[in-house]
Amino acid sequence: MKQKDEEESKVEDNTAKDQSAGDMIDTVLEGLIEEYTKKNGKEPTEDVIKQWKETFASAASDMPGLMQSNEPEKKQDIVEEKVNDIEEKQPKETQPTELTAADIDELMGVAWECLETSRVVFSKFIDKTDKPDASDKDKVDVRETKILLAKSLLRLGDHSMEIGRFDQSIEDYKKCLEIRESIFDDSCRELPDVYSSIAYALLYASTEEKDRTKAVSMRLSTLEYYSKAMECLLIIRQDR
Repeated sequence: MKQKDEEESKVEDNTAKDQSAGDMIDTVLEGLIEEYTKKNGKEPTEDVIKQWKETFASAASDMPGLMQSNEPEKKQDIVEEKVNDIEEKQPKETQPTELTAADIDELMGVAWECLETSRVVFSKFIDKTDKPDASDKDKVDVRETKILLAKSLLRLGDHSMEIGRFDQSIEDYKKCLEIRESIFDDSCRELPDVYSSIAYALLYASTEEKDRTKAVSMRLSTLEYYSKAMECLLIIRQDR
């Protein structure tokens, strides 16, 4: 009878210790979640929390005296050490590097070189291949190359707009329009795209034009190109 009472007492004692261990794990876990949220600006995912719980369970099994210790300070030190180990193992989110003005200028220069190179290559291919006696295959190749050339000119115009060279952007846009008008009709989206780009460039160029008469003329041209873009879009919508 006495032995049975002792066994029951041990079971109750172990149960109480397990409950105490579980409470401590929950407390530490809550603190860890709060600290993670402060550092990263968001709560940890379910997978991260699961990994933490598994680490605590492993620590408890590896060090059975961890949760039963009667030395609170020592126990707290061990828990904090485990928490630090877990945080170090978590993948750290990389913060995007802020670009300086010099970095942006360099990237813009590289972009222009790529676009200008593509323009030169496409233009030379067209000059060499686009002949009256060209074969059907060459004609197809020339058409596809003209489409690519027009796209390069459009992007060159965008680049010039970005750096404030509005006159150059208008020139590139108009070259693009000339090519696209020779390939596409008004029911294609390629035309209103260029019309609106030219109008946009003319509007910005007019704000820097000192000659008032010329500035007014640019704004009237802006309305003209916007109107063309709208007409094409209406045709496209009707054709659907």
